[in-house]
Amino acid sequence: MHNIPHRTFHALILLSSLFIGISCTDGIGTPPPATTAPTTLAPSAIIPENAKGKILVFSKTVGFRHDSIISGQKMLQDIAHEQQWAVEFTENHHLFKSSKLAEFDAIVWLLTTGDVLEKPQQKAFRTYIETGGGYLGIHSASDTESDWSWYGQLVGAYFSSHPELQTANIVVENNQHPTTRHLQATWRHYDEWYNFDNNPRAKVNVLLSVDENSYDTGLKTAPVDHPITWYHDMGKGRAFYTALGHTSEAYQNNANFRQQIKSALTWVGRLEESP
Repeated sequence: MHNIPHRTFHALILLSSLFIGISCTDGIGTPPPATTAPTTLAPSAIIPENAKGKILVFSKTVGFRHDSIISGQKMLQDIAHEQQWAVEFTENHHLFKSSKLAEFDAIVWLLTTGDVLEKPQQKAFRTYIETGGGYLGIHSASDTESDWSWYGQLVGAYFSSHPELQTANIVVENNQHPTTRHLQATWRHYDEWYNFDNNPRAKVNVLLSVDENSYDTGLKTAPVDHPITWYHDMGKGRAFYTALGHTSEAYQNNANFRQQIKSALTWVGRLEESP
């Protein structure tokens, strides 16, 4: 993995008497060189003042930075607008204070990498989850906070390696969960297929696995059981993780992935989902 400079961003829509805007909150640090690829979300969506929920999308990176972050932000903005949820985007880890986190029904760790929180923020986030908050980790959320054992339990497993991007067969193991009811038994999907440091099956509820016979794992081992999407409870909170979501296309035009993320937000945040 190569390193790409960390970029923070800030954007804010003014609130009117009838609407809540969607904001991007500033991070802390020196602005990156002008050659850094833009990652700022254009804040264009507005939702009714009587929002039915509130989501925080956290996309700080201290390592590899995915070009697809902005596509993920836009997809989440669209979902929030559709569902009448308020949403806030940030790369500022200092927002992880108990008083602030209490505002949100769910927190999305969107393509985060590296050690993104300091100990005071870790404590606030852990309290948020264990007292009933919702966590949704997407793709490289499992390549984050590798030295924090509690987070390892939350995400389920840590990223270890991946082969080249390719198409593979996803096996739907449980089609009774809200996040998988829309899927057929097998889903052909193009992505970056993560290998993990351990198999989380004994600790979580597996929803999707990838058939290692359907692609080149890049490993010199026989095909093994390979979960890629799961959920579980953490204290009084709920956690959902998917290894999918490396490419911009997944967020832009993949109906199966979009529906899964929307339903995952609904589930972890205990929200109502509109058709």
